[in-house]
Amino acid sequence: MATLLPEEIIADILSRVPTKSVMRFRCVCKPWCRLTSESTFIETHFNRSIEKQGYEKCENLNLFLASKPDFIMKNVKSTTTYTDGREDSFGDGTLNLTRTHMYSVVEDEAVEIENPLEPCFHETLVLGSCNGLICLYTWNRLCLLNPATREYKKFNFIGGFDSKNIIYGFGYSSVDDVYKVIYIVPKYDTDEDYNYSEFNIFPVSETTPPMSGHVGLKFLNKKESGILLNETLHWAVMDNYNDYARVFSFCLRDNVGKEVPRPNNVKKKAKISIGVLGGQLCLLSKFSTSDTEIWVMKNYGESNSWTKLFEIEGYFIPSIPISRPYSHYGITDKYLLNMKPLYFAKNGEVLITNGRDLVLYNPLWKGARNLEIHGITDQTNTGKVVTYIASLVTLKSGTYAREEKQADDKWRNLRVRIQQYGSTSAGSVDESISLVCDKP
Repeated sequence: MATLLPEEIIADILSRVPTKSVMRFRCVCKPWCRLTSESTFIETHFNRSIEKQGYEKCENLNLFLASKPDFIMKNVKSTTTYTDGREDSFGDGTLNLTRTHMYSVVEDEAVEIENPLEPCFHETLVLGSCNGLICLYTWNRLCLLNPATREYKKFNFIGGFDSKNIIYGFGYSSVDDVYKVIYIVPKYDTDEDYNYSEFNIFPVSETTPPMSGHVGLKFLNKKESGILLNETLHWAVMDNYNDYARVFSFCLRDNVGKEVPRPNNVKKKAKISIGVLGGQLCLLSKFSTSDTEIWVMKNYGESNSWTKLFEIEGYFIPSIPISRPYSHYGITDKYLLNMKPLYFAKNGEVLITNGRDLVLYNPLWKGARNLEIHGITDQTNTGKVVTYIASLVTLKSGTYAREEKQADDKWRNLRVRIQQYGSTSAGSVDESISLVCDKP
């Protein structure tokens, strides 16, 4: 295909258009397909998408939703194979499988995407998003998924963790050029009356070994992902000596944790929650029956750059509880503020989640309304919401998820087989479970 423009001019133009358009333009000609698949172009395109995250001009943030798990009963075929080649069949039974629906939401339109980790026996967790990739987890397995291109790659996760009480995070280190999963296990020393946390770093890599250690902190939001900004994860924590919440950060580049100063005007015993708004670290504070204050750190790391944007009247979002002040002795207090801002909409509204609902709040006329998403029949079944920037980042796996309408046959034609291995004189010594999909 002949062109009158130099390649560098074409690359500059294409790096400024949305991801979906670039993917369509790859079909124009082979030179455009090659150009837009190069790592330098993908990096430039992504960096320009990030630049549009600023206050009130965020244009590239999308939503990724995971449902609460459904349980599906399937018939099971059990067989035992002995060392002498003999095989016994134990007939059919039933077994529960877990199904978690995944949705990519662009401009209020949802498309259900095949869950690459299914079929499985445990809930699929969304650990976070980074560089346009979503990190998914189920028992002993991780998966990175690009919702824009649908490409995914699976990884073994030796050891696994208990999803009920875990705190986790996901991000990228440019120093190591590796994605990292953080999982934190709360611990308690009864002899010393001391709370601490086991801190684990799992590089999503076949060459970098995992690391672990301990920190004398209690992480307050269980089963919540750390807030990622500037290759650093953030959580609300408490220590054993103060009865108020603070912000703890962990830099993925150098594996160093430290405290981020709170706004000076936020009361010490106010409940806090952390998020990212307009590309800036955001803190929500609420004390007793007062309104919820929204703060942003204009210059990351500078305590005097905290600026209060607005306040949200409590009665606009009634499902968020009026929480009690933190107490050093009230360790079991579960009234944690779980409200988080997600992004600024084009009309100036702020999209906020409280772990269950998606609410658009207008700071000017102080009104709120539920976000209506087309393509999801039951929004009350939402289990996890994260934002992501649509990107061309490739995992070089060659495996792609389908739209769930195309993948439903995987569940309709699923057979479960339990295979046991044993000797002729003893019981089974090994057992494996196979999930086999018949062709439709």
